[in-house]
Amino acid sequence: MIMAKTSRFCQYLIVFLIIICLSSCKKKESVYTIPEEFRAWSVFQPGSYWFYLNEQTQSIDSSYITGFSDQMRGVANDPHNIWYWENVNIDFTGSFLSHFEIMSTSNNFASLYVNYRSGSSMALQLAYFNNYGLVHRETHLMGVVKVFSEFNVNGNTFTNVYQTRDSWSSGNGYADTVDFYFAKNIGIIKLEKHLAQTDTTWSVIRWHVVQ
Repeated sequence: MIMAKTSRFCQYLIVFLIIICLSSCKKKESVYTIPEEFRAWSVFQPGSYWFYLNEQTQSIDSSYITGFSDQMRGVANDPHNIWYWENVNIDFTGSFLSHFEIMSTSNNFASLYVNYRSGSSMALQLAYFNNYGLVHRETHLMGVVKVFSEFNVNGNTFTNVYQTRDSWSSGNGYADTVDFYFAKNIGIIKLEKHLAQTDTTWSVIRWHVVQ
């Protein structure tokens, strides 16, 4: 009788250990996609274009989308923890805009990096909490400067415009800054660069957006 009980106990123990082993071997997958609200500010499809006025030279530049990719990327922190995030890359033609990279690296959080022909900046980084809308997550030198209920650019009035700023030290005693003005479902409507005492402003005059 004792041997039978011991044998049954060993069987239960083996089954228990197998269950524990299978549980520990199960892969944990975390998947993060770009929130739809953020896509409205930053993700644009081929067929979209923007015409910008250089307010210093009065020249006009056209920015057309020439490349677009939307894919999930993954990395394994360890064999049992895999992390996937959505990554969108957009290429532009023209002398002003060069590239957008939009990614989501956690729940309800996404960021947009803007490359323009003379540099690149973290342009818009927003977090989303509950149903309160857009809430900015500060970085050390970049942030939302102001939100305009109405904003006029070249005779066009836009609503709910976000002004964001990227700032850094140029090493020559000057604080370089780039200010972006974003309108929902339109994108960048104005950009002001203040680099080493050189100011350049691009402002939108015409656009067509596909999302």
